[in-house]
Amino acid sequence: MFFLNSWIHVPQLLSDTCDMRNHRNPNLSLHFCQLRRFVEASVKLACLILLVALPSIANASDNGETAESDTAYLFGNYGLTTYKSKLVASNDTGSSVTYGLGANAGSEKQLGFEYRVETQTTPFALTSSSIASVWTSTIVKYRLWYIDLGIVIGNAKVSAKRESEEILDVIGSGYGGYGGLLIPMGRNSLLYLNGMSVATAKPVDTKARVIALGSRTDIDFGTRIGILKKGLDFTLGYRRRSNTITEAATVFSELQTTTYFGFHTGINF
Repeated sequence: MFFLNSWIHVPQLLSDTCDMRNHRNPNLSLHFCQLRRFVEASVKLACLILLVALPSIANASDNGETAESDTAYLFGNYGLTTYKSKLVASNDTGSSVTYGLGANAGSEKQLGFEYRVETQTTPFALTSSSIASVWTSTIVKYRLWYIDLGIVIGNAKVSAKRESEEILDVIGSGYGGYGGLLIPMGRNSLLYLNGMSVATAKPVDTKARVIALGSRTDIDFGTRIGILKKGLDFTLGYRRRSNTITEAATVFSELQTTTYFGFHTGINF
């Protein structure tokens, strides 16, 4: 319920960010903000259509191989991210790129492995600040019916500048849990809802500053739609990430929401 409530209010968050930026920078074109609103509305519409059509589409699935049971696969996507940062006291829009690979094994492809990398960069024009991050996740999971449960080993690299001055450049690793729901939509498409939480233990700053990274919590919702009969899917989704950063004994809450699109390709053998 928490996720759905956040998802419904994403267009308002995007609108507020665009309005703020245009108000303080009159020369900023409106086209980018309009594009973001269009993409966000398209994602919501597509997901709502899939939810309404789910019962009839799911009944079309047979006992053969379906989209969630690739033996090996690759994926990648590009996203537009709205970042609300208390660390640099500003909101702005950036971009993210995610890529990875995975495999499923077992008689019913119930044991899975996935490795993913996400790079994210957000400049904050109002405060001459920026935050860049690289998040990596190694996931080992087991599928029971359409439910995935597993463990995650995560690594993080986060750097930030406040008013053009570097305030942190930290790396760390940790572990956590993973849960997911995969609903086949016929043989070539599916709907997914994933969540993970990873605690980062003993992060190290490159200049020995006292910095702590709190738990990272991701909620990911979207669809994979088969473009070709076998082997290539189009991905459309929305991700919500929250984490904390402690700097100078003060805890700052960070929130990133990303609308993304990309591809997924896999083989079965």
